[in-house]
Amino acid sequence: MRTRALGGGPEADDSILIVVEYLEGSTASTSYLVSASPELPKERLEVHAGGKIAICDNFRVTTLPGGKKVKGVNHDNDQAAALAAFVDAARRGGTMPMTLAEIESTSRITFDVSGADRA
Repeated sequence: MRTRALGGGPEADDSILIVVEYLEGSTASTSYLVSASPELPKERLEVHAGGKIAICDNFRVTTLPGGKKVKGVNHDNDQAAALAAFVDAARRGGTMPMTLAEIESTSRITFDVSGADRA
């Protein structure tokens, strides 16, 4: 896995573009844009695969290939469910919702980005 962070640094602007290249060839990118237009969705998730795309805006409306729109029923970004699953697993000694490998991967990306030189 290789991580790159591009941006002017916190002295100039808190905006940052993070690109993660995984060993199997897939790529993930995250853009945090301080000065983006307020007309744009605050949060947008795009998934590209097999020549198709699905787009989720503000965790409320997802546009699927072919233009079909699916509306979400809540806006908690699933944080409440993730926390509840963690607490339940910790209390009962069950399987954690995230594996140690997933936690390590996320932590590694965070440390790589926080220490990366931004160009």
